[in-house]
Amino acid sequence: MKDTKTEFKFFTIFEWKKEESYLREQHKNEYIQTFYDCGWEYLQNFFGYSYFRKAVSEMDGTEEEIFCDDDSRLDMMKRVFRKRMIPLLCILFLIIIPQIIIQSYVNTPENHVLAAIFCIMFGVYLALFIAFAVQYRKYYKGIYR
Repeated sequence: MKDTKTEFKFFTIFEWKKEESYLREQHKNEYIQTFYDCGWEYLQNFFGYSYFRKAVSEMDGTEEEIFCDDDSRLDMMKRVFRKRMIPLLCILFLIIIPQIIIQSYVNTPENHVLAAIFCIMFGVYLALFIAFAVQYRKYYKGIYR
């Protein structure tokens, strides 16, 4: 019972943003405390990722990882896909591909240059998606053979 902390907060229906912010902050503190209890030091949040480190003196000579099982690593990869790759897919299908089509219909040198630039961007995006998919599939197959 000592580990239980009880708080009473009252929020009206009109303060839902305030309640959401409060709950998010409470969750963040608990998340950081969990890693701290395991010997990891919180560094910072950067682009939606939390960074931790562990002092070499606290390690037992082996390389320690925050992710203790394959399912949590796979879950992290899914979050990366949702937060990073889906917006890139939207940009690809809503901006780059339509621009390639539009620029190819206009027969001026400027439009040919723009079409070439968008084609290069399409190639880069496609390479990113393929690389991520191959790595994800390889990791998934390695876990669930």
